[in-house]
Amino acid sequence: MIDGWALHIATHFGWPNVAGRRATYSAGRVQTPVLGWIIERAKEFRENMTRVVFLELSNGFRIELEAGDMPRSYWSGLKDKNVNVVVKEQKVEEINPPPPYITADVLRDLSNILRTSTMEIMRILQELFESGLITYHRTDSTRVSPEGINIAKEYIKNAFGDLALFQPRTWTRPGEEGTHECIRPTMPITADMIVRMLQTGELIIPIRFT
Repeated sequence: MIDGWALHIATHFGWPNVAGRRATYSAGRVQTPVLGWIIERAKEFRENMTRVVFLELSNGFRIELEAGDMPRSYWSGLKDKNVNVVVKEQKVEEINPPPPYITADVLRDLSNILRTSTMEIMRILQELFESGLITYHRTDSTRVSPEGINIAKEYIKNAFGDLALFQPRTWTRPGEEGTHECIRPTMPITADMIVRMLQTGELIIPIRFT
């Protein structure tokens, strides 16, 4: 991939110097079509690129808008101003939850949130696993065990008091069996509760977080 981008740059800046000459130049039988594909995708990306503006209202609600051709100064001028929100359409939409975490997905999301390396994230996950706070973090299984379902049920009951919201699913893939499971909490408690319980001695873990 790196040499593909290098070829892209070299060809982009080098071609004007040789264009018009009688000789034909090529980056190679394989590299040339791949390079062409990269250039086309980059062109499509530039043509379809849009700017997005987020408006955060005083009630905590966040609105996502396409900036369009409006200059940045226009949107910056709305800061601390009164904005009238007009609801033009209302609809009820059912959104299915994403599958439980596997290693690849949790690395992707935590990399975006924490802005750190996958090595550092794996170190954090290893400590959480050794502390007994999460299940094994090296997995490609989305299956949720009966124990995991019961933990989710207890959490929803404690947090919302209404089990009508609880719709369990195992997320087991066809043909998947055994003890492999997704990455999930091992107790029906939040991160804030864990911190408080560690401070008060209600929860004791076998390792020291680094």
